[in-house]
Amino acid sequence: GKRTEPEWKQLCTKDDCGDLIYKRKAHTAVVYDHAMFVFGGRSSSDGSMNDLWVFNFTNRHVMQWSMLCSSLQYLLWGQCNAPPSTRFGHSAVMHGSHMIIFGGKVGSHEREANDVWAMDLR
Repeated sequence: GKRTEPEWKQLCTKDDCGDLIYKRKAHTAVVYDHAMFVFGGRSSSDGSMNDLWVFNFTNRHVMQWSMLCSSLQYLLWGQCNAPPSTRFGHSAVMHGSHMIIFGGKVGSHEREANDVWAMDLR
């Protein structure tokens, strides 16, 4: 059969993506159960982050971002458990239903880390 050329398609814009994920770089992203999970990274305005976001793409008509966990949610409302330190440049993999992160640069002094964290995404 004839192979079609790959083609990029924008899935959503800032106007129709639900909660708008903060701009970031040096984050990690994994895919599990029809969703992409993004953890941490660095923002030029806010520095290192330790929030966990999900982009659900099970329904192509309702694709949107939503925040799952952050330090603010933990400290102010007791939602989710205490997340790992803010970090960027770390690694992430999926093992079964667990997102596992390792290392990165942590805190305002950008200290290199060798800790390992896991979150069950079920």
